[in-house]
Amino acid sequence: GGRGAVAMPLQHLRKPKCRGLGNLADGSVVHDLIEQIQKFDVLVLHSCDHDLCIEDGISKPRVLQHYWHNLQHLAKLLRKHAAGKRILWLSCAAQGNLMSTWKVTQAQVLKWRLDRLAFETCRQNGWEFIDGFSLISAALLKNRWFDHRGIAGNLHTHTHCCPRGSAAELEFLRQQEDQLPYKLAYQGGVGYLSKMLVQVIFNQICTVSA
Repeated sequence: GGRGAVAMPLQHLRKPKCRGLGNLADGSVVHDLIEQIQKFDVLVLHSCDHDLCIEDGISKPRVLQHYWHNLQHLAKLLRKHAAGKRILWLSCAAQGNLMSTWKVTQAQVLKWRLDRLAFETCRQNGWEFIDGFSLISAALLKNRWFDHRGIAGNLHTHTHCCPRGSAAELEFLRQQEDQLPYKLAYQGGVGYLSKMLVQVIFNQICTVSA
C-alpha cells in the first residue's frame, strides 16, 4: 500500500511574480491550489522570496504585516481543505554574495523575520517547520561558495535541479580538496545545495512522529 506523498512541482504562489502568498487573493489561484492538495497526504509548502522581491508597479511598505496576514489566510484555507493532512513549511533560502548586496532578497534579517512568522503559524496550526535557511546561509560564511563560472549572488546558482559541473571543474576540485575544502560543494555540480536540501526535507518527512 502506502500513500502518495510526493508533491507536484506546481508553483501557485509565484505567478504573477513578486506577490508570493498575496496571490491567494486571486480566487482562481485558491481554487487550483485546493484542487491539487486533495491528491496528497503530505504537503510541503514554501513562499518567501516572491513575498520580498519588488517588480515595477508593486509597492511593499509593510512586508512583514502583509506576510503574516497572508499566512493566516493560507492557514484558514488549509484548516478547511487539508484537515488530516501532514503539512510542512519550508523556510526561506539564503541568497549569496553579501559583499555586494543589491537585492532585497539578500536581506538576511528580513528572511529571519519571515521565518519567525512562518514558525509561529506552524506552531499555531500543528504544522512542521523545516529549517533549510541555516543549511544554505552557512554557505555565505565561506568565500566564493556561491561563485560558479564567474557568477555570484544568484539565489539559484547552486539550487537548480541537479545539473553537473564541467569535467574540468570537478577534476580541479579533486586536486584541490585539501586546500579548498569549502569548494567541496562543487563536487555535486551546481545542484549540490538543492540535493542537500531535498535530503533535509525527506528526512523530516520520513521521521516517525512522536
